[in-house]
Amino acid sequence: MGKQPSLEVGVTHYHIPPNHRRAGIGVRLTNVKQSLAALEYYRHGNVDVRAAIILATMMMIGAWAGAYVANRLSGPHLRLCFGVFVCGLGIYLVYGACKRLGWL
Repeated sequence: MGKQPSLEVGVTHYHIPPNHRRAGIGVRLTNVKQSLAALEYYRHGNVDVRAAIILATMMMIGAWAGAYVANRLSGPHLRLCFGVFVCGLGIYLVYGACKRLGWL
């Protein structure tokens, strides 16, 4: 997100819904942006339609499974799971960077 104001930030800042609903607002707004970007890539012939269909199907299954689990977790547990995921991703990125630099 650059220095420009985002509609997602405005929506969640001025009307602060619970964590579960706030994530849903961000997902809906992001889907609109992604759909417009995908349409532009398709117009220029930069989309492998077969791969896009496979990815979209797998993403829908993953999103459904993630939403199913997230709606059964309490707010603090949801935050903990997200924090563990982000820390794991950070460790993975730092490890990969160190490996490419020859430090490992």
